[in-house]
Amino acid sequence: MTNKAGFTEEQQRELQKLIMIATHAARVTTESRIGTNVTMALELYALIAFIRLHYPDGPMHLKESLDNIIRFCDLCGIITATGPDVPD
Repeated sequence: MTNKAGFTEEQQRELQKLIMIATHAARVTTESRIGTNVTMALELYALIAFIRLHYPDGPMHLKESLDNIIRFCDLCGIITATGPDVPD
C-alpha cells in the first residue's frame, strides 16, 4: 500500500527516520548557539542514541537509506561517507 505521495510503508518509515535525524541535528545546532554545554551534550546524546537505535548496522546503513530516498524521490544529491569502517 502506498500513501498519497507514492511511498510504500517501508519508504515512509525510512523518510520519517531521516527527518527525525535532521530534527535532532537542528536541536544540537540550536543548543550549540544558545544553550549551555550540558543542553548541547544532551541533544547530541539524543541524536546519537536515535541513530544507534534505528541504524544499528552503522553509518553505511544510514548512507544506504539516504541513497534509497534520493533515488526514489529523483533528487540530485551526493552522499559521501568517510571513516575507518568505510570500504575503499
